[in-house]
Amino acid sequence: MRNESQHSDIAADPVLGTAATARIANVSAVHLRRLVRAGRFPKPIKIGDRKLGWRSSTIKNHIAALEGVDRTEK
Repeated sequence: MRNESQHSDIAADPVLGTAATARIANVSAVHLRRLVRAGRFPKPIKIGDRKLGWRSSTIKNHIAALEGVDRTEK
């Protein structure tokens, strides 16, 4: 059984699918996969048998790093 702290941690940093991540990164889903293969975008985590996703904090930190801004989640 989950406690309230674990639930709030998950809600604060949701896992986003490929389509949502691509929208945030302002690229197509196909191009996002190319960027991952090329090592230019963080690797996704496995969230199901055939489903991959990215934590929202990972996406935010990656975009911030590209912009040269430090927005490390604490």
